Amino acid sequence: MNISFTSVTIPTTTNSDDSPRNSSDASEEVKVMVPPLNFAMVAPGVYRSGHPNRQNFPFLKRLELKSIIYLSSDDIREELDQFAREQKIQVFHYRIDGNKEPFVEIDEKKISNALVKVLGKALL
Repeated sequence: MNISFTSVTIPTTTNSDDSPRNSSDASEEVKVMVPPLNFAMVAPGVYRSGHPNRQNFPFLKRLELKSIIYLSSDDIREELDQFAREQKIQVFHYRIDGNKEPFVEIDEKKISNALVKVLGKALL
């Protein structure tokens, strides 16, 4: 089953300093959580998406990620690198060219290494 998200609205009951606030407070604010482009759950606790940006960080923070597998020939964007460090998320960067053109293959060794990080050696 493929689930596609465009945005998720999560009512919050926090002050601007993230401290709890009485939920009966009439000034309760609503934050819009925006997942990264092409976000989907692959398996419980495993997700995939396009390049996240600053607008997606509140959504990603809620997932309590432990690691990010970054498959791109591009360098990791500074804002994503900083977010990962602040959240203590381990980033594994595999420089892989995209395969949007027909008959362009992705390096199997690099994909295998990335899958070992996600699945563990015992499953391959």
